Amino acid sequence: MQFNKVLLATFVAAAAASAHANVVGNSSNLEKIKVGAVGTDINHTGDVVGAPAIAVINNGVNAAPVTNKFVDLSSLRGMADKWYSKMTTNLGGLDSSGIVQLDFNKWNLPKPVPDHSVLGKFSYQQIQLDPNNASQSVFFGEWHQGSTTSAADNTRTVFYVGSTDNLSLPTSGTATYQVTGINQYNGAVNSVISGWTGNGTTAAPQDVLTGTLVADFGAKSLTTESALTRAVAKQGAANTILIAAKIANNGGFTGTAVANGSVIGKTDGSFFGPNAAALAGNATFAGNQQLNTAFGGQKAQ
Repeated sequence: MQFNKVLLATFVAAAAASAHANVVGNSSNLEKIKVGAVGTDINHTGDVVGAPAIAVINNGVNAAPVTNKFVDLSSLRGMADKWYSKMTTNLGGLDSSGIVQLDFNKWNLPKPVPDHSVLGKFSYQQIQLDPNNASQSVFFGEWHQGSTTSAADNTRTVFYVGSTDNLSLPTSGTATYQVTGINQYNGAVNSVISGWTGNGTTAAPQDVLTGTLVADFGAKSLTTESALTRAVAKQGAANTILIAAKIANNGGFTGTAVANGSVIGKTDGSFFGPNAAALAGNATFAGNQQLNTAFGGQKAQ
C-alpha cells in the first residue's frame, strides 16, 4: 500500500487580494480517499477555495458525478445539517462523543440532485483552529463504503487533513496533547421523521481511543505519555496505540506506531496552528489494515 503525503498550495483569488493556502494531509488508501484543498472549480455549494477537502475515489464505469472531486469537509457537514436534507432523510452530524458522523448511504433526495450515496460513511473529528473561520480546521477520521465497518472491511480508510496557514512551531520546550484515536468507529445515523430533534446520531463511546502525546520541540521528538487506549477492547481492532516520531522543521512528523503491544507500523502527521496548537496523523500497519487508526488532538492548557 502506498502512503503519500500531500502538500498542496493553492493561490486563492479574492476581491482585492490573494491569499496563500497550505493544506497537509494523508490517506491510508489513495484508491479510496484522497485529501487536499478545494480548488477554484467549486463543485459544492458552500465550499471555500483553499479549505481542507476530501475526495471519494471511484473510477468505475458507473462513477457518480459527486466522486473524484475535492469537497470542503466543513461544507459537507453543513449540507448534512440543512433543512432540505432532513426533510427526507438524516445524513448525520456531531454526536455526543465529539465525532462527526455523515452517512450518505441514507441519501434519498430526488433528482435532479445527484445521487450522493456512493460517498459512503465518514466518521471524523474536527478541530477548528480559528473560531471565526472554519477553513482553518484540522480533520482526522475514517471512511468506509457501508454504514458500518469491521476488521474485514477492505474499504475502510483512515485520513487526516488540515490547514497549516497559521502554523508556527516552537524551537524549544515541551507540550502535552490530549489525543483521540478513531478505529472502526461504529456509531449510527438514525432515521429522522418530521419534528426531528438534534441530528439523530447514536454515538459509540466504546470505540474511541484516548491518550496523551508529548512533543519535545528542542529534541524534535513526539512520544507517548499514555497509550491511546480503546474505551472497550474489541477483537480485531486497535485497542492500544503507541507513537514515537521525529518532528521536521516544517511541522510534519514521521516515525513508528505500535498497536496492541506488538504490531509494528508507521505513523505520519503534522502540527497545526499558532504555537503548534494541534496535531493530527495516521498510524498504519501494512498487512494489518484493521488496525489503521487516525488520531489528533489539541495542546493541553
